[in-house]
Amino acid sequence: MNKLVISSKTALAALLVMITTHASGFTRDDVTDKSKPIWTDFTADLYHQFVSQTPFRGLNVALCTFNSSEYQNFTNFKEDGEGATSQAYKANLNDNDCSVDERNDAYIFRSIQQDSDSPLVIESWLQGLLMNRAKLTVEEEVSDANPFGIMSVVRNVFGSSGISLYRLSTQSQRLDDSAIQYKMMTWVDGHLISQSTPIGQQSEFYSSNIIYQENDSGYGTVSGFVFLEQPGMTFPDGNPYRINTTNLAFNSDFFLYQETVRVMNGATWSSAEVCLDRDSSWRYVPNFGYGVYDANGDRFAGGQLTYDNQGVLESFLAAGTVANVPAACRSIEDGSSATNCDYEYDQSGNPVGIALTGAEMIPAFDIPDGALVTGDDGTEYLVRQLKPRTVYAQVAIDNCAGLSLQETLSTPDHTFAVQLDGDVPATGALLVNAYEAGDVAGDPSFSGAVYDPDEDADGDGVLNYRDAFPEDADKSVDADYDDVDDAEDTDVAQTVYQLPDYSDLVMQDYPEKGTKEN
Repeated sequence: MNKLVISSKTALAALLVMITTHASGFTRDDVTDKSKPIWTDFTADLYHQFVSQTPFRGLNVALCTFNSSEYQNFTNFKEDGEGATSQAYKANLNDNDCSVDERNDAYIFRSIQQDSDSPLVIESWLQGLLMNRAKLTVEEEVSDANPFGIMSVVRNVFGSSGISLYRLSTQSQRLDDSAIQYKMMTWVDGHLISQSTPIGQQSEFYSSNIIYQENDSGYGTVSGFVFLEQPGMTFPDGNPYRINTTNLAFNSDFFLYQETVRVMNGATWSSAEVCLDRDSSWRYVPNFGYGVYDANGDRFAGGQLTYDNQGVLESFLAAGTVANVPAACRSIEDGSSATNCDYEYDQSGNPVGIALTGAEMIPAFDIPDGALVTGDDGTEYLVRQLKPRTVYAQVAIDNCAGLSLQETLSTPDHTFAVQLDGDVPATGALLVNAYEAGDVAGDPSFSGAVYDPDEDADGDGVLNYRDAFPEDADKSVDADYDDVDDAEDTDVAQTVYQLPDYSDLVMQDYPEKGTKEN
């Protein structure tokens, strides 16, 4: 059971054919080409009550990743005491431990602390399908009393073509001896949420301002904007398609929130106050949370599919990463069947917001990861669970009697984002590996290999910590990380990734939503 963490998850004519077993079908491992979507479509843990994790998930993932880097053993690594920059090092992490998709690429880390009174600065780079740059600056580590620490986190993610896909900036600071202020902004391209959404078509922006009393509880505001790639509706200064403002309060056991929504046509509504149990949760897979693939590893083009759900033949439409599983009225407390899904309604009579009864229309069943489904011609396709959702139990409001929502706080705008510049530093062999030696299944890229930094595995006179090819005596340097030795490489220049400059643009101001802080 997942705890709600605060810092530190065209229809075709139907010829219905029952699913066959794996024994007569195929598995993901049968697709040997690792560049196929069946391998490259990434996973992510999502949340039904997404606002409960919007302020905290980015920080949680970053801290988990940096904690896994063994930075304690490599701070000021090989620094010569004369002003030379600390040597960067490679680490192969188990990304699943931090609730993100396994990359099968080595991270590059560099950790620096000038002295015991100076901040600890850890930088990371990840080259691969997604280019990931991050920086953590720590003045005070997290603790049970202060789960936010006194620190800042910056993360920039780019696609292989250099297009910006994700930006995160967080900052925590002391207001007094016991109060901590935590601010966050994140922007995400809709493609990261669902691969069926083309890059640049839709984006979402979230920001938060949280006030936390050490060893006690916190309150604050989360602002959310949805932008579309249409005239006058683009990020950051366009008119958002939807604006969500959520006030929240929490303690160690429960999470209280109320959401106000404003849509493009000006309609506005607010939900009732909702209480969540932080220690009780269940999971389901939303309609867009699947990947459906053929035996070549490519996404299913689209049509009607059939799945044998424990003897019940279920039919649904699918295309690429979308599987439209039939919905059912289910309890938000535990996922059990419910009979009353009474929603709040907007001025046009459409259901919106949070269900009044604690029950909502949710997919009736999950298709297991790795299951085979069949098309109308009997062709089999494999299903991956790409983006499951965690649902925190919605409980009686009396459970949150000790919590109260405060006045809406202003939250950061897009100018809170920080860009990380500069080349990826040179590194040598892999010095940290989360997998055991010889673990080919868990670590197909490196088989659990790890090297002693001060030894010379290939005897070429270059110590392992500087040798990018520790098993090849004829190669040692790879400044652009293209797996070609620089002595043989015709182009060693690194790709330059740069975030769009929005500093001269002003985000739409909705003062009643508390969303503008510069």
